[in-house]
Amino acid sequence: MVIAPLRQHWITALGALVAGLGAFAAGVGVLTAWGHVHYSFTTLRGEVVPMQGGGLYAHDSVSGAAQAIGQDFVTLLVAVLLLSARGGLPRGHPAHARERPPERARWGSGFHLPCPSRVGLVEIS
Repeated sequence: MVIAPLRQHWITALGALVAGLGAFAAGVGVLTAWGHVHYSFTTLRGEVVPMQGGGLYAHDSVSGAAQAIGQDFVTLLVAVLLLSARGGLPRGHPAHARERPPERARWGSGFHLPCPSRVGLVEIS
């Protein structure tokens, strides 16, 4: 499948936009995560829940904020880098594949299951 060059530029531009917005959102979550004092919150059922206390995840529990900050790190280190490096598409996406002529089936190419019509070196038809 061949994609027109104009369409490829749009895909690249959208990939860069998504990578930029993802880096901004994840960066804010990571950079505002430290240096806050945790506080306790008592739920309606009387359970005491430790809260993050500051940053983007100020009103989340410490456990929930830790998971969200971890996801922000993954977003920064994996998703943003992949989107930036491949021009908006992950490796192996059909848009990056060059159009190739179909391969002809040849004897000895690839993996073949035993055929009941072939016995040894003599072919039975």
